[in-house]
Amino acid sequence: MEQGPEFPKKEESHPEISENGKDVSFNIPSSGEGYKASLQCEINTEHKTLIARTIVVEKEFARQGLGSSLFVEAIEYAKKHDLGFVTDYGISEDAEKLIQSLASKGYTFTRNPNATERQTGTGKRIVTFDGSPVYILNNQKMEPDPPGSA
Repeated sequence: MEQGPEFPKKEESHPEISENGKDVSFNIPSSGEGYKASLQCEINTEHKTLIARTIVVEKEFARQGLGSSLFVEAIEYAKKHDLGFVTDYGISEDAEKLIQSLASKGYTFTRNPNATERQTGTGKRIVTFDGSPVYILNNQKMEPDPPGSA
């Protein structure tokens, strides 16, 4: 039996972690210079949290799961360092959709009841006016029920 042509394997994108004091970056490098996607976080030692400040996914790499990969990596980093995980006090509508999509991976968040939507020149943003996070990761990753437990 003849085998068909061999196709190159899909390249896995594993985030690189860069730590600089209280700043932690999660980056997926591109094949050239720069990054396909980047998540900038900050450790708040007073509240023992990792705060997701800014996420950027280059347009040509959008909708490929890179943002989700970065968030999962950051959440696991926070857990490993005994930190909670929260978002910044202002996030974009796309960031909110990404956070909500993480439920399918077992990560659930609680939205701050004081968060409000504001229309800006660049689109809708969800903000709090007291500097508190818009979303807080619930205490633990929900594991799927074991087979036969239902």
